[in-house]
Amino acid sequence: MDGDTPRHGDTPRSGDTPRHGGDTPRHGGDTPRSADGRLRAGDGNVRSDSYWIAHARGRCGRCRAPIELIGLALPPQHQSLMLDCGPGRDAHVGYVWESAPCSAFLFYVEHLPDSVRRRLEASSPQYRFAFSDVTLGCYWANHCASCEALLDDHDLFCEPDGAFLPTSPSSASAIRLVRVEEAFEAAAVGYACEPQFIESMVEG
Repeated sequence: MDGDTPRHGDTPRSGDTPRHGGDTPRHGGDTPRSADGRLRAGDGNVRSDSYWIAHARGRCGRCRAPIELIGLALPPQHQSLMLDCGPGRDAHVGYVWESAPCSAFLFYVEHLPDSVRRRLEASSPQYRFAFSDVTLGCYWANHCASCEALLDDHDLFCEPDGAFLPTSPSSASAIRLVRVEEAFEAAAVGYACEPQFIESMVEG
């Protein structure tokens, strides 16, 4: 890692698409989107042979109670669904899966397969699919166990010194990455490639 600031796109909103090194992964196909957060065929825009469940601690912005937080991260060589801008694509838009050489955090995750959902809910019962007044849409989000407030992903993943955006190796070492050696696919609006100080995060 070169220590550069991770490349976030503009502040994500419901319906936006994640960024990947200046390109834009897309949701696949025209399959109707599920209303319960479960991944349907054709919905995914990121996939991988394995993934990390990231664990961190924070405080509720409403009641200031301490909170155990989780997030999703992908190792290098995961794939994202990208617009195919090659020759012959002027008349017909197409999308292709492209490998990414870097790790990435996912946020504003709109759809997950049941196997991943069950693992995340077992890791944290407060991580669930819910409507956000900020994005005016639904996504898989952390909630406060004390007051039930939804913790917005922008604060956790996009703000410096947010739970999943450390600004130093020492703060990064407070994040624990648990690797899951299972196939992964999801539809994510937020995509932060080359997370800073990921080498200082504790895997295990």
